[in-house]
Amino acid sequence: MPQVEVGEVALNFHDAGSGPAIVLVHGIGCRGDVWINQLNVFAEHHRVIAVDLRGFGQSSKPTAPGSYALDRFADDLIAMVEKLGIAPIHYVGTSLGGYIGQVFALRRPDLLRSLVLCHTASVSSIPARVRESRLRTLKTKSMVQYAHLVAGQALAAHVRPAVHEWFCEMLAANDRDAYTQAFNEGLGAFDVRKEVGAIRVPTMVLVGELDRVIPPAAGRKTARLIKGARLVEIAGVGHASYVEQPQEFNRAVLGFIDEIETGAPAKTKRVRTARGAANSVRIAASRRPA
Repeated sequence: MPQVEVGEVALNFHDAGSGPAIVLVHGIGCRGDVWINQLNVFAEHHRVIAVDLRGFGQSSKPTAPGSYALDRFADDLIAMVEKLGIAPIHYVGTSLGGYIGQVFALRRPDLLRSLVLCHTASVSSIPARVRESRLRTLKTKSMVQYAHLVAGQALAAHVRPAVHEWFCEMLAANDRDAYTQAFNEGLGAFDVRKEVGAIRVPTMVLVGELDRVIPPAAGRKTARLIKGARLVEIAGVGHASYVEQPQEFNRAVLGFIDEIETGAPAKTKRVRTARGAANSVRIAASRRPA
């Protein structure tokens, strides 16, 4: 897979399709191929870049203090977009990727066509019990045990076992030191509530009804803070609707992007889908490398 040199790191990325660019940015502990259910679908009419953030997947894993501050993640992606010559982009980020997306939009709105913030917030919103259990397990247990803890927190209880297993395998493959540093430096002190009102890029905020990692109320608050933002809620999913209910996720995201591409105004609305549809995940596809 291709890589791009940005500053002191090399970023690995998946590259598919052609047309207006969509950049997919994963959350902590994942990598670009977590978007397996989006890559080919989105690439039918767009160029799709699914990046491994620094510290994850096959990208560089720096160790210097401050290497995983949100500004460093944003620096990487801004440089990548400019180096690849793909601006303006549709930015789709989930969880940590949503934090980074807000920083990106505030710093370089000229590089964006739209902003999609999934399972995220404008202030660090991971409940204390979730954060504490993760840090404790990182210190005392194996990465396999840690992966099962995180998957149990992130995925809705009724998700198919094969999806749970695939998610665990991805999480367990992380470098413990890089993950721990990113968790502490990237998730700890984030707060842009006073700044996000300045975002003028067309924005959609997507939340999961059953999200226990970043509760949906936090996403709703973010949508209220960004003028004109569209709010989408997917029922029956946790913190990873893109694998729990990929068809609903894809419909919402592509529908929004298509409206931006055609010049139609983005209207705030709420999308509710049937509980239990998480079992529609394409297991065979999700278990193949992208």
